[in-house]
Amino acid sequence: YPWALLGSLGVLISGVAMATVTEVQFSLQGTICGCCAALFTAFHQILIKRAKEDFKLNPLQIMYRQAPPTAMLLVFTSLATDDVPALLAYTPTFWASVVILSTCVLAVLVIWTVVTLVTRTSPVTFQVIGLMKTSLTFVFGFLMFRNPVTWQNIGGIVLATFGFMWYTYVKLPRGATSGAALPTPPVAPGSPPPTGLEEFKASLSDDSAPSQSVPSEERLIGLRVGRRAAEKP
Repeated sequence: YPWALLGSLGVLISGVAMATVTEVQFSLQGTICGCCAALFTAFHQILIKRAKEDFKLNPLQIMYRQAPPTAMLLVFTSLATDDVPALLAYTPTFWASVVILSTCVLAVLVIWTVVTLVTRTSPVTFQVIGLMKTSLTFVFGFLMFRNPVTWQNIGGIVLATFGFMWYTYVKLPRGATSGAALPTPPVAPGSPPPTGLEEFKASLSDDSAPSQSVPSEERLIGLRVGRRAAEKP
């Protein structure tokens, strides 16, 4: 990664930490759990990206392959950690069933969003979007629920926004909007510029000459328009 990309990530992470962290307490158990969570999350997202590139799978196919082992893992985890007799004795009401089904639907949408973002962009970009979402969550909490705000929170959000904009600028492809210049036929002094029909006729007269470059999408559209205009009586 270039230094500009690493710098933007450092600014973004520092801003989010400044806006969210109020009290810092370290423990061995918490440190181990945090490191394992970050490691497994990164490993999972890298595997999603590799599955997209190596096996040409779309997000729904990746979710189809991922759902069975995830469900089995959650079943065994629930049996080991939850109160199984209380779960079996529970009788859900109508609204409880609606909440459970809504949670399942939202979970599927979240997983689909995660897989789509990782496959369309990259695991690093997905983490950047997640950090910016955390900052926006704090902003909406300040505006909608009147949560207490300090200058540390404001400075962290501003710093995180700057880091996000810097990362976006670094990741934008150079010259993507400029494009290559389209070849144009020579125009005599004082004559109007050639239209699509004239360009099409000029291309027909130069069919014997070998093409030096692949025609762009704009040129192909102009040739189609010229062909249709030539075919009209």
